[in-house]
Amino acid sequence: DGTATVRGTLLDDVGGAKLQGDIQLDRASLAGRTLTNISTPWSFLRAVDGQSALSFQDARGEVYGGMVGGQLALTTDDRGSAYSASTMIYGMNLAPWVDAGRRRAPEVLDGSAEYKPSQVRGRVDLALNLSGDLGDRASRRGSGRVEVREGQVYRLPVLLAILNVVNVAMPKEDFVHDAE
Repeated sequence: DGTATVRGTLLDDVGGAKLQGDIQLDRASLAGRTLTNISTPWSFLRAVDGQSALSFQDARGEVYGGMVGGQLALTTDDRGSAYSASTMIYGMNLAPWVDAGRRRAPEVLDGSAEYKPSQVRGRVDLALNLSGDLGDRASRRGSGRVEVREGQVYRLPVLLAILNVVNVAMPKEDFVHDAE
């Protein structure tokens, strides 16, 4: 549930336009993880030559007891479409994030395995930057930082969960085994 507002102006007769507005959502789901109290201004610009840009600036919300913020930009031109995104999370409770992914695991959903709650505990601060061309996995670039505070971490599947959400190729085995 939520609202979206649109304000706009047609700039000329050959296709240029400027639209902007705000989005307010009570709740949203991203790869089975729940975000709440989401708000973001947005804008769409289309130039007469066909280039366009859609952006969500200063997005804010809440995620498992923490705060999330970020921005997303999508651009198109005669060569294709590209994106850039950045997000920061502060103080997210790690256990429910991990558990949300475990509940959606294919083996749990099809009944071949039993759901077991995570033993991971702690608060997560995260910064993540991604960019690339839509439809071109090889163009994806990213950087980030994850910090776990107040944690009891003996296995840290959160990095795999984050990479799964952003659809980055992952190794078959957990590549993070311990963290301090």
